[in-house]
Amino acid sequence: LFMHPIRAFRIRSVVEEIQSWGTFRTVLWHETIDSTNRYARDGVRDGSLHQPALIVATHQTSGVGRGVNKWFSPDGCLMFSLVV
Repeated sequence: LFMHPIRAFRIRSVVEEIQSWGTFRTVLWHETIDSTNRYARDGVRDGSLHQPALIVATHQTSGVGRGVNKWFSPDGCLMFSLVV
């Protein structure tokens, strides 16, 4: 997946800014991911995700929430999961 260099620079800048706050041990930004919630859940279960964590995605292909809730992420929407 190609990402325009200016867009990639902006995303890196935002991630670095959020990390500079010192609030989160982990800040990850995915251009496309199946589900930020699933990624966070799996990372917590297998111990690979250091908390508190912020998982951000520009687009989700199979977003999930509590229970049977599904998330649709239209263009221009920012999706994220926060793990505390």
